Amino acid sequence: MRVASRVVVLVRDAAGYGAALADALRPSPGLTRVSSPFDLPLDKYGLNGEKASGELVSFSDSSGSPQPFPAFLQDSLYRCARAPLLFMDVMLKISIYHLTITVSFFVLPDYRPPVAACAMNEILALISSEAPSIQPVLIVPFITRPSGCFHGMVNATKTGQLTTLHAAEIGASNEFTHLLVDGTIKPRPSLQIRSEPIQCLLEIVRVLKIPTVLLVTSGGQHQGKSSSDSDLEVLQCVGDHVAKHINLEFQRNCH
Repeated sequence: MRVASRVVVLVRDAAGYGAALADALRPSPGLTRVSSPFDLPLDKYGLNGEKASGELVSFSDSSGSPQPFPAFLQDSLYRCARAPLLFMDVMLKISIYHLTITVSFFVLPDYRPPVAACAMNEILALISSEAPSIQPVLIVPFITRPSGCFHGMVNATKTGQLTTLHAAEIGASNEFTHLLVDGTIKPRPSLQIRSEPIQCLLEIVRVLKIPTVLLVTSGGQHQGKSSSDSDLEVLQCVGDHVAKHINLEFQRNCH
């Protein structure tokens, strides 16, 4: 089971955000999307008969040729023509971005205790053992319905949009995680993630020091907008941000 060095972890939450993101992130030209189920037994944890089940989605270069630069590098190269001093910075970013690497998604059920912690531990062990020689980076998007613990997560921006993307580097950090959090807002220390699988994942990556970026925003109805319009806006906010950094495309209507 091959796993890429860029791994997106999505949970099929009750509101449907995780599944919607998994469906809307599509291959860019030249890439293929392959999906397969997986089952990892949890007997060694004393959970006889229980399994860490889910879907592994892989995006790979079908032609074997290098993938095109992702959008954020294309924009940087364009700016270099007008500002030569940016050249060294852009070359550094290109050197750490592996243009031929594939991207993997783990689309997981909303595990409950005690399965959640054991399942996430097994999945992280799989990622570490099957990823290429370079250390994998995890991208963990999380969209939640507004609640008291997310007060302040949604703010009006200069463009009039009501969606603000928050991001935090967890575990370890590197140049790629810095790029992922660039342009976002750091979440408040009081932020609570009400998702058992994601909570367990974040605790484990802190201990193992696996480079991880948590992306958080709030869905649901915003002032002056229907719930469905607000949901589309937050999905596009997160989807566009993830897609441009891993050379995929976010498509709002995939069916």
